[in-house]
Amino acid sequence: MSFKTNAQPYAYDTLDINNIRAVFNCVGINFSDDYHCFFEAPKGSNNKTISSNILWIGGEDIYGQKYVAGGIGASSGKDFYPGPLSTDGLAYTDAAIMSDWNHVWKVSKQEITYHQNHFDSIGYTMPASIASWPAHGDTTIHQQFYLAPFKDYNNNGIYDPENGDYPLIRGDEALFFIFNDIGGNHYATGSLPWGIEVHAMAYAFDCPNDSALNNAVFINYTIYNRSVKRFTNVNIGEYSDISIGNPDNDFTRCDIRRNSFYTYSATNTDPVFGNFFAAQTTTILCGPYINSDGVDNSKYDSLYLDPHCHGINPANCNEAINGFNFGNCIDDDERYGITGFISFNDTGNIACTEPQNADDYLNYLHLNWKDSKHLRYWDYGYHDSIITNPNCNFMYPDQSDPCYWGTNGDSIVHPPYWSEEQAGNIPNDRQGLACSGTIYFEPGSWTYFDVAFIYGIDYSQPNNINGWTNVLNQRIDSVITYFVRDSTPCNGSFSTINEVQNHSKSNFINVYPNPAMDEIKISIDALSKSNEWLIFDHYGKNVKQGKFNNSKDISINIDDLQAGIYFFLLLQENKKASAKFIKL
Repeated sequence: MSFKTNAQPYAYDTLDINNIRAVFNCVGINFSDDYHCFFEAPKGSNNKTISSNILWIGGEDIYGQKYVAGGIGASSGKDFYPGPLSTDGLAYTDAAIMSDWNHVWKVSKQEITYHQNHFDSIGYTMPASIASWPAHGDTTIHQQFYLAPFKDYNNNGIYDPENGDYPLIRGDEALFFIFNDIGGNHYATGSLPWGIEVHAMAYAFDCPNDSALNNAVFINYTIYNRSVKRFTNVNIGEYSDISIGNPDNDFTRCDIRRNSFYTYSATNTDPVFGNFFAAQTTTILCGPYINSDGVDNSKYDSLYLDPHCHGINPANCNEAINGFNFGNCIDDDERYGITGFISFNDTGNIACTEPQNADDYLNYLHLNWKDSKHLRYWDYGYHDSIITNPNCNFMYPDQSDPCYWGTNGDSIVHPPYWSEEQAGNIPNDRQGLACSGTIYFEPGSWTYFDVAFIYGIDYSQPNNINGWTNVLNQRIDSVITYFVRDSTPCNGSFSTINEVQNHSKSNFINVYPNPAMDEIKISIDALSKSNEWLIFDHYGKNVKQGKFNNSKDISINIDDLQAGIYFFLLLQENKKASAKFIKL
């Protein structure tokens, strides 16, 4: 269940179906209930490996005004607030409405299966999370009509679980929540709000015989630009404060081809893990969609598939090195992997410490230090101590960048490879940011961002600082394979598509012609006291609306709409109906 008390202002709930116990709250400060850290690995051990995890996103509008939203934990203040925004460019964030969304919906695959089999059985009691699943927004205040994904069992376009509809979730246990950056001040970054709405689904798998899935949790973000502004130079990042046992005794490392950064015990004197070395990843399973270029970009530059380049000029290696959907015969579905990693501390050189304002957050998203100097290869990445080395985009890549993609093709003489051990760094409390981008972000558009958090420890190699690497690398490789195939050994799924099946003709509404070019005609079987209609585009934005007056037949001009899929919604006094049509 979700918890909401005076002491805990934001609702939260827990994934605990496998070997990890992880808390998520409804404003996106993951693994925290505002007062305690809850990424427990293994579950029941009271060992916490992640203190805080937060989505960062930054960019600028066409006039050069910069925006960012993020944070480093509850104590730093919040940039995000509960609930969806309007779809007309206005920030409808009334406190009472946001209070209604101060909630985390927790649903299991087992509950859904039982509901499918018993929704029409006498005596069946529907779980509250299924009954209250936030499938629809309030269109009277211009919220998107379709919000949380659901299976439309009776194909009427409306979520009605009493007639067999049910939530569509990822994994075997999922949490769903929505947050935005316009509900109040940006207390973490100090930035201007910019109209971001995030639909988050955290999930885990019940697959105890698979060590990778049993020690991992996942989160999918669907990020909407609800503003009327076009943003450029947008970068998305995943911040994690990972603390393995004693937080002041950690190192961090990046694996470019595995889209991951690790934090791990730096010595064998950790009070929690003893002489065994544990590690925790933040892994970018899939970053945002790459800007459209009208072609299916080739996979043959992919260093993940071809780690020795085979004659490719390293300077020409591109995002295919660790991106997704390259060379799959589909235009413009390519997505970034990790495009940069930077680690900072809470002490030391002031330019390399925790961000304090919007400029600091944006600098880190662009792989610069707080004084705007770009990350440089070697030592701890700061410019003045290594002025002869090239700029780079990844800290501590070790041997994961054989073609020098992270140094823009500038070769480095090896060995040694850049790791904290080889650089002679002193262990400390490490915080890291995995970056993915850069993209344009048009008004009304959306993108995905998928992340995994994987834990590992090797009990077979005491006193071996790298003992965790084989265990964790195997787990990451397994998870990436399952994700790409969208299939797990326990018949699980990483994807869920909003299967709202809207047809051009329902039991009492007909839309024709379909497809249509400049006009559609609507016929309904009866009028009521209220006969309001609305048209939504594929993103859920309300693009037209009106009323049936004295006739059951109307015509609507759609010549001004862009080509695509649209949903016609009829709102009557005692019923609703919808239909899908295509604008040519």
